[in-house]
Formats: sequence, structure tokens, C-alpha cells
Amino acid sequence: MVQEYRRIMLSTDELASALGIYRRIAPSFLPEGNITRCVVTEYGVVKLTMEIKRAGTPRQNYLTLQPMDILKPVIGFCIEHKILLPKAGRKSIEIQKGSVVLRVELNIDVHIATSPALAAPAGESGEKETAPGPTVNPETVNPAASGK
Repeated sequence: MVQEYRRIMLSTDELASALGIYRRIAPSFLPEGNITRCVVTEYGVVKLTMEIKRAGTPRQNYLTLQPMDILKPVIGFCIEHKILLPKAGRKSIEIQKGSVVLRVELNIDVHIATSPALAAPAGESGEKETAPGPTVNPETVNPAASGK
């Protein structure tokens, strides 16, 4: 089985963009307002600061997102920016060095016995054949052996 691993790393600006893009698709994902700060912490969470207007007055609102909360927005970001992702791949989020990493794992079954590139040409069994040796005339090799 062939295994493919991909890691797509997003900066905090790209992550903030991903969250904004996803909010357009799923309005209940985040409250209405502007993301003013996006920080990926060493504890594996994303801290957002949002400016939300209530009764015409802007207020700071703080949200904490877990890795599973940002999986769909990151996948949506990749689709929006034409970063190809295998449909069958298992996708997960890792937090690494202040960045969000989309990890994609794909197992591909490869049947080597049926692979046309590796199959034996028609008529061959795959067994090693030995070529016949040269025909040797004993009289020409050793004339004394023939008695002449």
C-alpha cells in the first residue's frame, strides 16, 4: 500500500482569511464582526479577537477555537485558492510553531501483480529460461580425439 502524506501550512493571516471565507458559507460559525487579531497558541488553540458592534458601539470579543473547529474553514480555504486535496484523504489539523497545518493522509492500494508495467510479456511464464549453449564439433576442438 502506497501512503501519501501532505502538510499544508497556513500563516495566521491566511487562517484569519479562511475563517472569514467560511463565515460567509456558514454564518453561524462566528458572530458578525471583524477579526482584528488571530493568534495560534503553543497550547494548540486559536485565539481570536473580534470587533463586534452592539447597539452601534464596537466591542472587543474574544473567542477560542479548537483544532477541530478550524478544520472545515481550512479545507474551504484550500478549495477557494485551488490547492488540490484528495477527496478520499483523511484530513486533520495540527498546531505547529505558531502556524496551523492541514495534514492530509491517503492510502492507495496498488496491485503490483496486475500492474501492466510489471506483468510478464505475453507467452512468458516468468520463469528464467536458459539459452542453449553453442554447438561444438568435438573434431574441430580436439582433432586428436577423433583419431584422425
